[in-house]
Amino acid sequence: MKNLIGLVVGIAIIYLGVTYIQARDPKTFIEGYKDCSDPGCIAIILRAWQADEVYTSVISDEDRVNSKGKALNNLTGFLIQDRANFHRFDKIDEDDDPDEIFTTPEARSRMPAMINAGYLDPDVESKSRTKNRTVGVRVFVFGDQIVATEDRSFEAKKRKEIIYAALKAVNEERRKEREARSTTPSTDRETQANRSTAQPTPTQSITLISSSPRDFHYRHSYNGEIVGVSSDYRKVIKIVPGQGHAVLYKETRADYRLKNAVLLASGSVLVSVEIAGCSTCHGLLKLDGNHPTWIQKGPSPNPKGVFEKQHADNQSIQRLAPSGDGSALIKYTRHAAPNSHQSQTTRHIDLIHHSGDIIKLFKNRSLDLGVEGDILVSKSGGRAHSHWVVQGRKAVHFYDDQRGNQLYRPEFHAGSVLYTNESGELVFFDGQRNHQLGLAKSFREKALDPTGKSVALVRTISNQTPGSECSRVCYLIERYSNGQNQIVAQENTSMNGFLIANGNIYYSMNRGITGYQGNKKDYFKGYPALPDIPLKNGQIILEREQGVYPKPVGF
Repeated sequence: MKNLIGLVVGIAIIYLGVTYIQARDPKTFIEGYKDCSDPGCIAIILRAWQADEVYTSVISDEDRVNSKGKALNNLTGFLIQDRANFHRFDKIDEDDDPDEIFTTPEARSRMPAMINAGYLDPDVESKSRTKNRTVGVRVFVFGDQIVATEDRSFEAKKRKEIIYAALKAVNEERRKEREARSTTPSTDRETQANRSTAQPTPTQSITLISSSPRDFHYRHSYNGEIVGVSSDYRKVIKIVPGQGHAVLYKETRADYRLKNAVLLASGSVLVSVEIAGCSTCHGLLKLDGNHPTWIQKGPSPNPKGVFEKQHADNQSIQRLAPSGDGSALIKYTRHAAPNSHQSQTTRHIDLIHHSGDIIKLFKNRSLDLGVEGDILVSKSGGRAHSHWVVQGRKAVHFYDDQRGNQLYRPEFHAGSVLYTNESGELVFFDGQRNHQLGLAKSFREKALDPTGKSVALVRTISNQTPGSECSRVCYLIERYSNGQNQIVAQENTSMNGFLIANGNIYYSMNRGITGYQGNKKDYFKGYPALPDIPLKNGQIILEREQGVYPKPVGF
């Protein structure tokens, strides 16, 4: 037993020794410091204790220009100017920490070389360049090296201050509204009551199509139109809100069954067709109005109901899904023989461009599409999973999961992605860079705008203010756009059907839809349904349990 304990202790010492040596690498130290979740964290802590200096620099707009007023363009410059502002120009941010190393111009002149010898977290580098935003940076000095990453305690404090300032403002506004109602003459109150029950004005664009189908199995909206496959998998139905609906195609062959349908920017519809009796024989149909064209025509069975091997292409369409620019992505799997799922399978993804061109994006690689179909998950290249989005004719890389996981239920629109990373953070990729929005589990609802430009969030928080509108739990509604987080409103009752369209936020509460256009609130009363499909003009389509009711509602 003693020998076993000694062996375990010896292995632990060796492991800590190796991880400590690794932690002396600046990049390894920062990555470990950001995610201290395994035994190697002890080595990171030991390394942090060895720092000659540790302090927090709060990067604000004062630190983004030098002493002559010239704009700086990187984190290195910001960190140097921050220390100059602290020690020389008396421009100290509230949460800036002092240090005992960079107190003189001579000492600060050595900072660029120390930063080059060390490492700056690229996520903080990206955040620090956003104007009108404060970023807390935790700086470690090891001899002639500087390493830096995000100061999460500062970020948590800043977010908490924003939330409670918003709560205070909302509660104050509601208090004033109550006082105004209590002093309003009865005649005015009656007028307001009648106004609240009146039908919405024509400017709110509320239209009802009475003859609409209610049995969609799958649906996709683009450019203000909706296309869907009926629940019996026999009809393709297209709806133009405010005008009507039409059956574009009806399948009469007993062996054929319609699957997903996707709208292209040209107005055409792509439909994947599954052929019964042959798991590897699928077809792809293109509909221009009522005119069908087979892009890929699956084989027909012989009189005995058997698909001949020489006529089958042995290829199955695993998924047909929309791309952000009005194109469509198709994932194929090709097998060695019909109805065979044995070896020699290859997978590839094509893009049907909205011009009608078929573009081979990836071939002979183990690929998959995300839930919305627009996120490509590559399983090649070792343990990490590489994630991409397709925009037009190119694939754009946005995230690598080092633990080898695929993204779970990401949302995608117009080249942007809303997803949860391996650290459990909610991240918004706006087509160019990633924005960390906080821990995913802290958000009750989230939605990505169809334009890909903004995100709407509902955060559940506890309100400690006695006697306020929210005594225990509040639902704080936020909008994130252009790198800025804005508190829109607070609710004290649960909500559902939450979405954002053209920057407007909608959700169902009680017996109607609540909407926010900027900070302007409106209530679309009398529509006990869930807002579901966003349309191009910022309106929404209502949905009930039995199917879609094409009734546009919104600003």
